[in-house]
Amino acid sequence: MVTKIDVTHAQSREQLHKIISTALQFPDYYGNNWDAFDECATDPDVEMPESVLIIGIDDLSRKLPREAKLMRNCFTRASTDRMFALNWKD
Repeated sequence: MVTKIDVTHAQSREQLHKIISTALQFPDYYGNNWDAFDECATDPDVEMPESVLIIGIDDLSRKLPREAKLMRNCFTRASTDRMFALNWKD
Protein backbone atom coordinates (compact mmCIF):
# COMPACT_ATOMS: atom_id res chain seq x y z
CA MET A 1 0.00 0.00 0.00
CA VAL A 2 1.25 3.47 -0.91
CA THR A 3 1.03 6.35 1.56
CA LYS A 4 0.49 9.56 -0.40
CA ILE A 5 1.69 12.83 1.09
CA ASP A 6 0.44 15.86 -0.83
CA VAL A 7 2.52 18.90 0.10
CA THR A 8 1.10 21.10 -2.66
CA HIS A 9 -0.85 23.36 -0.31
CA ALA A 10 1.71 23.69 2.48
CA GLN A 11 2.29 27.40 3.10
CA SER A 12 4.56 27.14 6.13
CA ARG A 13 6.97 24.80 7.86
CA GLU A 14 4.30 24.12 10.48
CA GLN A 15 1.70 23.14 7.87
CA LEU A 16 4.22 20.92 6.12
CA HIS A 17 5.06 19.01 9.28
CA LYS A 18 1.35 18.66 10.13
CA ILE A 19 0.72 17.13 6.68
CA ILE A 20 3.66 14.74 7.09
CA SER A 21 2.89 13.70 10.66
CA THR A 22 -0.78 13.09 9.85
CA ALA A 23 -0.03 11.04 6.73
CA LEU A 24 2.61 8.93 8.49
CA GLN A 25 0.60 8.70 11.72
CA PHE A 26 3.50 9.87 13.82
CA PRO A 27 3.01 9.82 17.59
CA ASP A 28 1.52 12.84 19.38
CA TYR A 29 4.93 13.78 20.74
CA TYR A 30 6.25 14.50 17.21
CA GLY A 31 8.11 17.81 17.47
CA ASN A 32 7.23 19.31 14.07
CA ASN A 33 10.83 19.74 12.91
CA TRP A 34 13.32 17.75 10.84
CA ASP A 35 15.20 16.38 13.86
CA ALA A 36 11.91 15.00 15.18
CA PHE A 37 11.17 13.58 11.73
CA ASP A 38 14.50 11.75 11.74
CA GLU A 39 13.82 10.38 15.22
CA CYS A 40 10.33 9.12 14.36
CA ALA A 41 11.22 7.85 10.90
CA THR A 42 14.10 5.76 12.24
CA ASP A 43 12.43 4.63 15.47
CA PRO A 44 11.70 0.89 15.14
CA ASP A 45 8.62 1.38 17.33
CA VAL A 46 7.10 3.78 14.77
CA GLU A 47 5.58 1.86 11.88
CA MET A 48 6.51 3.20 8.48
CA PRO A 49 4.66 2.39 5.24
CA GLU A 50 6.08 0.11 2.58
CA SER A 51 5.89 2.90 0.02
CA VAL A 52 5.62 6.70 0.15
CA LEU A 53 4.62 9.00 -2.69
CA ILE A 54 5.35 12.68 -2.16
CA ILE A 55 3.10 14.87 -4.34
CA GLY A 56 3.78 18.53 -5.09
CA ILE A 57 7.48 18.78 -4.39
CA ASP A 58 7.96 21.38 -7.16
CA ASP A 59 5.28 23.64 -5.66
CA LEU A 60 6.87 23.24 -2.26
CA SER A 61 10.30 24.05 -3.69
CA ARG A 62 9.00 27.35 -5.03
CA LYS A 63 7.18 28.34 -1.83
CA LEU A 64 9.49 26.91 0.83
CA PRO A 65 12.83 26.07 -0.84
CA ARG A 66 14.74 25.39 2.38
CA GLU A 67 12.02 23.09 3.73
CA ALA A 68 11.74 21.25 0.41
CA LYS A 69 15.47 20.59 0.40
CA LEU A 70 15.45 19.38 4.00
CA MET A 71 12.41 17.23 3.30
CA ARG A 72 14.12 15.57 0.34
CA ASN A 73 17.20 14.83 2.43
CA CYS A 74 15.27 13.50 5.41
CA PHE A 75 12.90 11.31 3.39
CA THR A 76 15.74 9.93 1.28
CA ARG A 77 17.75 9.04 4.38
CA ALA A 78 14.71 7.51 6.10
CA SER A 79 13.78 5.42 3.07
CA THR A 80 17.29 3.99 3.00
CA ASP A 81 17.36 3.30 6.75
CA ARG A 82 13.85 1.84 6.96
CA MET A 83 13.85 0.32 3.46
CA PHE A 84 10.61 1.76 2.13
CA ALA A 85 10.01 2.80 -1.47
CA LEU A 86 10.07 6.54 -2.03
CA ASN A 87 8.74 8.35 -5.08
CA TRP A 88 8.34 12.03 -5.90
CA LYS A 89 5.66 13.52 -8.15
CA ASP A 90 5.70 17.15 -9.33
